[in-house]
Amino acid sequence: MFIMMARMLSLEGYGIYVSILAIVAVFNPLVGCGSGILLVREVSRSPHLFAEQFARSLLAVGFTFLPLFCLAILLAVLVLPPEVPKLSLFLFAASELFAVPIVDLSARCYQAQDHMGWVGCIQSLLTALRIIALVIVSLFCQNIDIDIWAIAYLIASLFAAGISLCMVINRFFPPLWNLHGYIHSFGKGAHFAIGSTASKVHADLDKAMLARMDSLESSGVYSAGYRITDIVMLPALAFISSTFSQLCRKGEEGVSAAMKLMFKFSPLLLSFTTAFGLVLFFGAEVVPLILGESFSESSNALRWLSILPTLSILRIFLSNTAVASDLQKISSQAIIAGATSNVLLNLWWIPLWGWKGSVVATYISELIMITILLYTLIYKKRKLSLEGKINV
Repeated sequence: MFIMMARMLSLEGYGIYVSILAIVAVFNPLVGCGSGILLVREVSRSPHLFAEQFARSLLAVGFTFLPLFCLAILLAVLVLPPEVPKLSLFLFAASELFAVPIVDLSARCYQAQDHMGWVGCIQSLLTALRIIALVIVSLFCQNIDIDIWAIAYLIASLFAAGISLCMVINRFFPPLWNLHGYIHSFGKGAHFAIGSTASKVHADLDKAMLARMDSLESSGVYSAGYRITDIVMLPALAFISSTFSQLCRKGEEGVSAAMKLMFKFSPLLLSFTTAFGLVLFFGAEVVPLILGESFSESSNALRWLSILPTLSILRIFLSNTAVASDLQKISSQAIIAGATSNVLLNLWWIPLWGWKGSVVATYISELIMITILLYTLIYKKRKLSLEGKINV
């Protein structure tokens, strides 16, 4: 879908698309207030809680959608260039803040039950329906503008949300509407939501900043290279997702058990991402052949970003280990520190170096998060080990 969109929308149109999504993506993790991740952790440990956790998650999505939608529109109007179409902004925001959270929640339901094959099916369903929508639009419209694509995008996303929700109810249980303890669980999920939001700020906000402070074309160049690195990380992210419920069960035993499992899997994942990073660096010249000549500068962006998959996967695995060990507050703090440094460095370096400044800012913020998470996990492990020896 990424390749089709890049070729059909042109560099400026693609820049508009990614700039809108960059703003909206900041608010996406706040929809539901982290209830999906909380569902995985609680249900993986106590499967009988599924129906109750499912109901709480749906309520959280319903309660948080509208205020976050309004905030996203307001921020986008303030931050994005004035030439960004307002209709597209509304439609993309509705897709990402209502339909996509329902699809994500449905996938979390299967993840909590260790049905990882179905997680992949639900995630693929959303992409497949969007590709079908894009093909249909291209058949009936000679010139696809961003507004037409936004309409098709919303319709495809709503279909995916409805289908995935029906799949969960049919496969497991309907939601059990028990509001007892709902506010308490809402609060517990807040750390997950804040951490995920900070992660989105770190990953996506620089694209909107490039559009505002440099140009839509610069945002398109950088975003195309960034998107290719995202694609390279998909197998590693799928593996991390498949092991999260197992990591949560180990985390219940303590941070040492969770870290032991993390270190068992890390060498394989890091070797995989490093190898593919080398492929990206030496094979970057094919980018304009695939996306079109207007994306020729994305070859350089991809070379600059070729180390990012390795650092990102390490940081994500460390963050998941902290969350699984009931250290979600520390995980959130680390990601907030990384996101804050990323934004500040982008404000400084985009006017000086354009998208290259964004790349360097991304690397520095990744290293900050990795350092904080690794230090904290090792410190907690040693502290618990010493307390255990004293008690003996």
